Parts: sequence; structure tokens; C-alpha cells
Amino acid sequence: MPHKKRILIIDDNTDLLEVLNEVFEEHNFECLFATTPLEGLKLATLEKPDIILLDLMLPDMSGLGVMHLIKNNAELKKIPVVILSSMMDNDVRWLTEDLGAIDYFSKGNDYEKMVRRIAAYAGGNGSPPPSSHWE
Repeated sequence: MPHKKRILIIDDNTDLLEVLNEVFEEHNFECLFATTPLEGLKLATLEKPDIILLDLMLPDMSGLGVMHLIKNNAELKKIPVVILSSMMDNDVRWLTEDLGAIDYFSKGNDYEKMVRRIAAYAGGNGSPPPSSHWE
């Protein structure tokens, strides 16, 4: 069996974390979870996941603030970050891309498609798969 890829999901919605855990485990991922930005940053530093899935609306610090800290940390900046958010504002999407996010998905959309794309990112060099476009 191939090595399980590790994904850190930072989101304060525990119901969504349960759904994502099922979907990612079906695709041979080991899931790590954080419900606060600080917990997410600590887990990222300790566990060095293959990829991070990050919500933008978090308690105490926005996902944009978390992105900024990740991408300015020598130990973490090479970990690909994908955004999963209910925010549909195109300006926010472009800002996350400027901060270093490699993709952006809307909550409630096709999680199977999202997982396939994330598996391609985690399995390679962080480059988008050929059919990638921002959702």
C-alpha cells in the first residue's frame, strides 16, 4: 500500500471536519485537525503535513493571517496550502493566491473533486494538476 499523505485541515466547523475526514481517508490520506489558528500553526510545525487545507473564517485570527504566518516561516513555507471557504469574493480569492495558496474551493461543492486535486498536489511538487483552475 502506498504511503499515506498527511493533510492538516484547519477549520472551526467540527461537523465539516468529520465529513472531510471520511472523504480524505477514502483517498488514503491521514488527517490532522485543528479548530483554531494557533493549534493549526503548532500542528503544522510539529507534524510537517504534506499539504494544508485552510478555512478563512477562523476564531482569533483570519485564515489570511494564518497564511501569512505559514508563508513567512522557514520551516512551513514550502507546505502547499489550499483554501476551503464559504467566502465567494473574487478579491479574497486573488489575495489568497498572492499570499501563496495553490487552490481555492468553496465549501459545500464537490469534495470528491477537491480531494482528487489535493491528492495531485500532495503527490507531486505542489504544482497544479493539468486540469486545474480556481473553483
